[in-house]
Amino acid sequence: MPDAVAQIFDAIIIGSSFAIDIVFLGGVAGEEGQKAAAVLVVLLLWRIARVVDGTFLLNMQHMLVY
Repeated sequence: MPDAVAQIFDAIIIGSSFAIDIVFLGGVAGEEGQKAAAVLVVLLLWRIARVVDGTFLLNMQHMLVY
């Protein structure tokens, strides 16, 4: 069950990131633009961490099987 919750959370993060990318596609200046950029950086870091985690888990499973 915790894996399903993590997948749902990841889907929300990816959807939110995509929506923010679309909203700010034309660019936003000033303080609002800085806040949007900060949110996008945090979401991108989360996505990178999940990819690294998934790769690590797959490698560990592969090592256990062989």
